[in-house]
Amino acid sequence: MANATSFGLWFYLTPHSGAIDTALMPIFFFCLVSLIAPFPIYADSSWPQKMTDFNYTADNLSEHWQTLTGGFRGPLPSGSWIETSAAQWPMLEAATRMHLVTLADSHPYIAEGLEADEKEQYGRYAHQLRETWALIFNGQLQRASELGLSLGAGGYYPALYAQALRATLTEQAPAQRRVLLEEIIHRTDELLDIAPHHPTIRFGNAYAKARVLETLSVTEALSSGYTSEVLSTLDRLLSENPNHIYAMTLYGGVHAGIVDKAGKLMAKLSYGATPASVQDKFERALSLDPDSAAIRFEYAKALLKVGDRSGRKVAKAHLEKTANLVPASAEQALYVDAAKRALASFKD
Repeated sequence: MANATSFGLWFYLTPHSGAIDTALMPIFFFCLVSLIAPFPIYADSSWPQKMTDFNYTADNLSEHWQTLTGGFRGPLPSGSWIETSAAQWPMLEAATRMHLVTLADSHPYIAEGLEADEKEQYGRYAHQLRETWALIFNGQLQRASELGLSLGAGGYYPALYAQALRATLTEQAPAQRRVLLEEIIHRTDELLDIAPHHPTIRFGNAYAKARVLETLSVTEALSSGYTSEVLSTLDRLLSENPNHIYAMTLYGGVHAGIVDKAGKLMAKLSYGATPASVQDKFERALSLDPDSAAIRFEYAKALLKVGDRSGRKVAKAHLEKTANLVPASAEQALYVDAAKRALASFKD
C-alpha cells in the first residue's frame, strides 16, 4: 500500500514536537459552518476518470487517518485538539475573531453562533475540516479547496493542500497552474504578516514559490528572488526540525532545478547545489518514509534533471516502484498514475 507522504502542498511539522499543526487559525469560523450546505460528491474535473473511486467521509476518517497520513499530518481534527491548537497562536485568534465580529454585524445567525457552547462550536468546525480532508482523499480537489477556503483561515491547510495537488498533478494548462500557485503564495503571505514564525505557513509559502520556480527561465528565476527565499526558509525549518521530511524533499527538488538550469558549476558556486546534495536530501527523506509514492516520484524527477546514465537507471527504478504501489487514496493514486505515465515515455 502506498504511504501517505505527499507533496501537493503542506506537511507541516511543528518545530518542537514534530507533530503537524492542522489548523492555521485558533478561533474558528463556527458560524460559517452553519451556512455551508451539504456538498454532493461528484467527479471533480481535476480527477482522472479512469482511477479508482474512494469513499471516505468525515465520519469514517478516524478509522483510516493513520494509514492515509502515515502520521505526518498530525492528529485527526477533533474539537478537543482544535481547542488546544487554538491557544498556540493568539494573533491568529484575534484576527479571526475580528473577522467573525465583522460578519456578525450583517448576519445575526453568525452573532448567535458566537454565543453558542464553545465545545459544540469546536466539534462542528472539526467535522467540517474532516470533511475537507475526506474530499481530498476521494479526489474531489476543487471541492476540497472551496470548502476549506469557505471555513476561513482555519481551513487554509487542507484547502491550499488540495490546490497544490491540483497545480502539481492534475492541472494541464500552465497558465492555470501558475494562478493556483500564486494564490497559495498570496494567502500564505497574508498569514505570515500576523504569524511570521508559523512553520506551516512558512513551508506552504516556500512550496508554492518552489513550484513556480520550476516554470521560470534562469533569468526569470534570478529576478524573482524566489530561489534564495525558498532555500533560506527550508534551511531554517530544517534547523528547527532536522527530520522535517517535507522540507528536505523540497530542498532536494529545488537543488535539482538549479543544477538543471544553471549548470553544475554555477549551481555549486551560487547555491551549493550539486547532484550529491540532491541525492543526500532525498535519501534522508526516504529513510524516514521508504514507501512514499510522492518522495520516490519527486526523487525520480530530480535524478532525471541532474543524473548521468546511472542516475537515469535509479530514476527508472523509483518510478517502477511507485507505479506498482496500491494506493489507499486518490492523492496517492495520482502519484501512481504520474509514475506510470512517466514510465510510458521513459527513454533509457
